[in-house]
Amino acid sequence: MSFKNPSVNQIRFITVKDSSAMDTVLAPKLRVRNYNTDWVFILLCFCFAMFAFINTVYKKRVLQLMKAFWVSNYSSQLVKAENVLIKQASLLLSVLFLFSFSLFSYQLVHHYYRNFLIYSGLELYFLIMLCLIAFYAVKLLFFTLVAFIFNADGETKEYTFNVFLINQTIGLLLLPLVALINYLPANNHAVLLFIGLLLIVSFFLFRIIKGLVSLWFSGVFSKSYLFLYLCALEILPLIVIGKFIFDKYQL
Repeated sequence: MSFKNPSVNQIRFITVKDSSAMDTVLAPKLRVRNYNTDWVFILLCFCFAMFAFINTVYKKRVLQLMKAFWVSNYSSQLVKAENVLIKQASLLLSVLFLFSFSLFSYQLVHHYYRNFLIYSGLELYFLIMLCLIAFYAVKLLFFTLVAFIFNADGETKEYTFNVFLINQTIGLLLLPLVALINYLPANNHAVLLFIGLLLIVSFFLFRIIKGLVSLWFSGVFSKSYLFLYLCALEILPLIVIGKFIFDKYQL
């Protein structure tokens, strides 16, 4: 096999007897990513378009939500006010969290377990999304039962609001990260996935501490019930994520 070398003025012919050798030389330059990302590109365009829409139409409401993220008293005011525009902005941000968190989870699973997966591509992505929807549906049902049993509608609404508020913040922060994972070379994915996992764990811990302080001093819930809830639905997922980080990154 022969081809021209355009890097010099004089035309030269280079002969390669073994075509597999050329494939070996060229393959690393062509393998930038380790999976087909056509549908991921469409999904990212949709997510960034949704973010642009939210930031344009509900910019003031988004700023209020971000303020409520840090100031507990302000989040209580927003819950009691029941502003329709706040609810609409919060719903759209929750949808954005669902898409971006599911995509990050897909990238994480695909990077470490792609050889053991039954599903792949869009099938795997939608399966992860369905699991995430089911998990938070169970959580909402649990919150509703708690509010009914303990007659603590106000406290439960505020705690639920904070749970989804922190999720929405995670969704926004993961959006540029999943885009980088999708387009940077595969040898950078492990570092970016590690950053994403630390980000999720940090915000989940913040959510637990913030929620625990709020419910603990409310005096409505028994301390033993709070402990059981935290172990079952909050701390256990963090333990699973933490074990994954320590096992995969050998910390």
